[in-house]
Amino acid sequence: DKMGNYFFSIDALGHIRERRMQAALTGLNRTCREVTFLGSYPGVDQPILPIKSGNRDSDFAKSDAWLREILG
Repeated sequence: DKMGNYFFSIDALGHIRERRMQAALTGLNRTCREVTFLGSYPGVDQPILPIKSGNRDSDFAKSDAWLREILG
């Protein structure tokens, strides 16, 4: 409606239950004035792409454990 106000639509390959998607959404929520989540749906005919190292749920769990250890 005016300069500086933008609207983006994002279609991501992943599910809300995956930590990498949760991290992406929480990052958007921290930095954007408004985020509307329309849903997370399983892909029926989508090929399963390999998830790069550092982005797997197990990688997030390992990092969470590391941080908990630091915090005591």
